[in-house]
Amino acid sequence: MSWSVFEYGNVKSITDMFGKTFINNKPVTDLHHVYGAILVVGITVTLGFFASKAIKKSGNSMIPTDKLDARNIMELFIESFYNLTKDIIGPDAKKYFPWIASFSIFIFFSNLLSLIPGFVPPTDMLNTTLALGTFSFLLYNYYGIKKQGAWNHFKHLAGPIPALAPLMLPIEIISNFARPMSLALRLMGNMAGDHMVLGIFLSFGVFAFIAPIPIMMLGTVVVIVQTTVFTILSIVYISMAVEDHH
Repeated sequence: MSWSVFEYGNVKSITDMFGKTFINNKPVTDLHHVYGAILVVGITVTLGFFASKAIKKSGNSMIPTDKLDARNIMELFIESFYNLTKDIIGPDAKKYFPWIASFSIFIFFSNLLSLIPGFVPPTDMLNTTLALGTFSFLLYNYYGIKKQGAWNHFKHLAGPIPALAPLMLPIEIISNFARPMSLALRLMGNMAGDHMVLGIFLSFGVFAFIAPIPIMMLGTVVVIVQTTVFTILSIVYISMAVEDHH
């Protein structure tokens, strides 16, 4: 990880509060993903507050303003991902969209931090992305059980042909439990790689303000694509869990 302003928060008295890491059982020394996540939550809550205030001020008018403000930013974002959710899930998209919107907004602004020198995105850390992947896993299983019932939800893992059930069941179980890690590694790997490349170009001394421009343009595409990929896969998983099985 390159230098970031979050390093100033990695004081021992604070890191000691988090104990040891789960994977290698070592003391926590880097909390950049925690501070980054707090910053992103602050940004999104602020945008949501001003967007809500602008809507109330306009008398809930459907006509957008002619300037780029918090309302236009949030409406553009929400409308794009709602249409995406509706195209995949169908008329019931409203039931699941609040969670989908939360995923997409948090991941988008987290990824966006990778384009700002001195900031490290919380999504370049497996701790963050695995938490998001695990929550996605719990979410689509919850909605699947709620819609189908526990027996029917897990019954479809065996497939529609009873004779193939001994083959399909272990494959489907492994596939389902691999989804959180797949989501986590894909998002973390792309964001960590993109931020690392940008950090290398920013260290080019006199060319630091010129060399990274193409990388930052490419990074913008990565930010959007990775947000969309994670969101689409989560929508697809929910759609598969709640569809009627025959």
